[in-house]
Amino acid sequence: MRGNLLVDGTALALALGLLTGCDDLVFRTCDRDTQLCNRPCFATDECDDGHACTRSDASVAVRLALVPPEDDGGTEEDAGYDPEEDAGFDPETPEQPEPSEPDAAVPSGQRAGFCERACRTELCPIDQVCSSGAGFCEPGCDETHMTCGTSELCDYQAKECRNRKGSCTADDVDTCFAIPNAFRGLAQRSCLDEQCRIDPKPVSSTGFEDLPLFGVRFPKPGDRITHIEDRPFEIKPVNPVTVLAIVTEQPEGLPELQSGLQDSVLWIAYVNGRKKKVSLDDGGAVIDGKWSQASPALEPKQPLFLVALGYNRGKLRSATVVPFSTGPDWETEGVTKCRTEGARCDNDRDLLVCVDERCRRTCLSDDDCTTGSCSPPKTPSRVRACL
Repeated sequence: MRGNLLVDGTALALALGLLTGCDDLVFRTCDRDTQLCNRPCFATDECDDGHACTRSDASVAVRLALVPPEDDGGTEEDAGYDPEEDAGFDPETPEQPEPSEPDAAVPSGQRAGFCERACRTELCPIDQVCSSGAGFCEPGCDETHMTCGTSELCDYQAKECRNRKGSCTADDVDTCFAIPNAFRGLAQRSCLDEQCRIDPKPVSSTGFEDLPLFGVRFPKPGDRITHIEDRPFEIKPVNPVTVLAIVTEQPEGLPELQSGLQDSVLWIAYVNGRKKKVSLDDGGAVIDGKWSQASPALEPKQPLFLVALGYNRGKLRSATVVPFSTGPDWETEGVTKCRTEGARCDNDRDLLVCVDERCRRTCLSDDDCTTGSCSPPKTPSRVRACL
C-alpha cells in the first residue's frame, strides 16, 4: 500500500507543478499570495527569514512522496493523521511491498513540510518586524524589536521609528505618531511651528442639499449644556412652522432626516414659526416611538444633536443639525480613574486616554500638553500621554 502512495503522490506532485508553475514541485510548492515557490523543510531554521516550516493541506500528496515509510516510534493513527484519507486512496487496495531503502536526503521518521510565508516578527531579522498588511519582514519596530535610535521612539501602532521630539514639516504630518486607535475618526493631526499636534476634529452645524440653513443661536456647535432643562433653545425662524428634535444620531442625508430618525429621537416640539425661544416644556419625550408629554430622559455625558426644521405649507424649507452634549460629569484629565489601558475616556472636548489607570491627554509632542510633557509610548496602552 505504501508503495502505491509513494508513486501516486509523486505523480500528483508533478501534476500540481504544471498547474502552479513551480519547477520540480516534488521539492517546491507555490505560495498563493506571493506566487513564489517554497522549498521543503523539516524545521523552521531551514527556511528564509519571515517563513516557517508548516504543513499545508494543499501539499499533503507532495509530502507523501517525500516521507519514508518508517516512523519514530508512534503511528500515523496516534498522530490523528490518515494518509489514505488525505490522499483519497481506497483502503481496500491491496498493500504493496515497501521500498527497499528510503531516500537518504529525507531524515528518517519525520514528515516533510514546506517553507511557507509566516507573518511573525520573531522570524524576522532583529531590525525588522512583520508587516501585518503585506505579511513580509520590513524595517520597523515593536515591543520586542526596539531598533530605534537614541533620538527616536517606536510608534507601536505604525511599527515605525518616529522623532522623539515630535518634529514635523507643515506638508508632511506622516512623520508624526499615528492617531491612536481610540480616536480614529475623532481626531486630526497637524504641524504647528514644526511640532506635531493632535486635536479633536472641529464640529459645525450641517445642512442638507439645496435647503437653506435654519438659524440657531443656541446651542452653538460643540456646546456643553449642564442644565438643559433650564436653558431654552434660541432660534431664528423664517418659516410658519418650526419643528425641533433632539436625536442621538446625526442624520446622513435628507431622506434619513425626513423618515429615518424614529429610533434616535428623544424629544420633539412643534411650535409656531414666530417663537424664538423653545424650552423642553414646549415639546415632549418620544418613548417607544410615540410622543408623550413627559420630559426627555437625557443622560449625563451624552453627545446629542439638535435638528431644527422649518416648514411652509407642508413642505420642508430649511434645516440645520447642531451637535452638542449634556454635562457636567465628564472624565477629567489627571483626576478620573480608569481601568482599560489605552481606552478612550469620555470627554467631549479633550482627547483623554487611559494611561497608568488615570485619564490623560494624548499627545504627539510637548506642545500638546498644558502641564507636564509628552511621554514615550506607554505599555500596555501603547500611546503617548501628557505626564
